[in-house]
Amino acid sequence: LENLKSCARCHNTWYCGREHQRSDWKKHKVVCKSKTPTNQTTNKMAEEITKETGKLQIVTVKRQTLQVDNAKQPTNPQWAAANSVTMETFGADELNEKDRKMGDNIWKSMQQHGLCMLDNFLPEEQAEQVLADVTRLYRLEDCFTDGEIVKQGSRLGPERVRGDRITWIDEDFKNCEAIQLVTKKLDKMIQLCSNLGGCNIVSRTKPMLACYPGSGTCYKRHVDNPAQDGRCITCLYYLNKNWNAKKHGGELCLYPKGTNQKVLCVPQFNRIMMFFSDDRNPHEVLPAHKERFAITCWYFDHDERLKALTQWAQS
Repeated sequence: LENLKSCARCHNTWYCGREHQRSDWKKHKVVCKSKTPTNQTTNKMAEEITKETGKLQIVTVKRQTLQVDNAKQPTNPQWAAANSVTMETFGADELNEKDRKMGDNIWKSMQQHGLCMLDNFLPEEQAEQVLADVTRLYRLEDCFTDGEIVKQGSRLGPERVRGDRITWIDEDFKNCEAIQLVTKKLDKMIQLCSNLGGCNIVSRTKPMLACYPGSGTCYKRHVDNPAQDGRCITCLYYLNKNWNAKKHGGELCLYPKGTNQKVLCVPQFNRIMMFFSDDRNPHEVLPAHKERFAITCWYFDHDERLKALTQWAQS
């Protein structure tokens, strides 16, 4: 009965350790109800998230009804089906103490706040290799295409909601093997945080490379998974050296549900940002005035994904 810790979401149930909390989640999630964070708890959130990593800026904004852009989401599952893979799994001997500590930090932050930021995700030399591969691919002709989502209903016709250019990377990683370093490390972290948020995660998308080419390009406020397509965790890996937010803009801005605050994450080199993909984390990319690179992977909840694929097949 000593050193018990309460469920960070409802604070009504107590556990002696994380493993027992994980094993009880299927039963507990039925009665678990989140408490709405106050300004004080959200400020504490910033301190806890950044204690082991870098800094997130928490900004208080006037409380208002959140308006999410009416972006037309793809109803055809081909984009995900064609870009989905089984995540890599690792034996105990392949997970070192640094991996486990990083996994513990991610688990704690995601369970308490629904998001997590970590700096120095890869060793410096590996991060440099990833940046070299991504920038080389971006310079290739016809390798990247415009993001596809558009906003309907404008008097002037369809309006672009996003200004990034993207490409999906096949798992054979031909001529861009360094990118596999990112997905391998992300898979390790997700494995160490198994059952995160009560999700059964066994697959993810292939890595998507994205570049905002500057000139004020952005991605308007949206939710990654508004239609329960299976995506449960969004992982972003940033590759922007010497990024100056005041000069270059381009911050990721999240609006955690139930608060009157926003979280600003500067897309610094070798930094990852993770958050739950549902309506807990509406977000946007602010206008970028310099080329801004990122790698994105979405992890799937197995049960929700199967249900979505079944519905799509029947429609």
